[in-house]
Amino acid sequence: MGRRNTNSPTTPSLFRCVQLCMKNVLTIFILIFFTKSYGQSKIYGVVKDEISKKNLIGTYINLLKLDSVNTYKSINFFNEPYIQSDSFYKVVDRVLTDTNGYYQFISSDSGIYKIQGYFEIDEHSSHHFCEGESYETKSFKMDYDNTIEKLFTLHVTCEYDSTKNLSSCPKCNRDDSVLLIRYGMWLMDIDATPDEKEYYYDGNCSPPRCSPTKFCKRCKLRF
Repeated sequence: MGRRNTNSPTTPSLFRCVQLCMKNVLTIFILIFFTKSYGQSKIYGVVKDEISKKNLIGTYINLLKLDSVNTYKSINFFNEPYIQSDSFYKVVDRVLTDTNGYYQFISSDSGIYKIQGYFEIDEHSSHHFCEGESYETKSFKMDYDNTIEKLFTLHVTCEYDSTKNLSSCPKCNRDDSVLLIRYGMWLMDIDATPDEKEYYYDGNCSPPRCSPTKFCKRCKLRF
């Protein structure tokens, strides 16, 4: 009788099958790893105060993504037809700047984006809304695996706070030509007396949050 072969004829095939399976699993793992590592984009930046140049802590930062574009026909001032379009964005993420004024977004979706920043200054304002300063960047395109830096400033510190209690001009140090600034349409009021018009300087319509309170006629300086 011949010598019996104890090796199973299926052993090499089974070994090759295990090798192939392990190779496929390793390939899938590498694809998942690189997709997660390199398929995401990073948007970051720092928000500073325009006047003091200090980093702004606790600034609301919104990440806006283009949602739709509405195109329609319109007529211009010269009665000429033209095509007009309106872009609509939606908030897809929101963060607060940290103690260094830093913010960051991680996104895996490509598209057209904007960054919107808002710093709340007075939540107990006499108005029906919170007072603050806001800024919105221009739109930008973001693809996969992009790193985009967006730095901007907000006008939070009011440059007139340091002079609002002065009675004399900070430039000439005299008070004989200093007028109080009065805002609104009071100069058009028929009841306004000549003395009032001489005592007040016209500040035009409603003042912004940061506005001067006095005007020096000699130096032509608002403070």
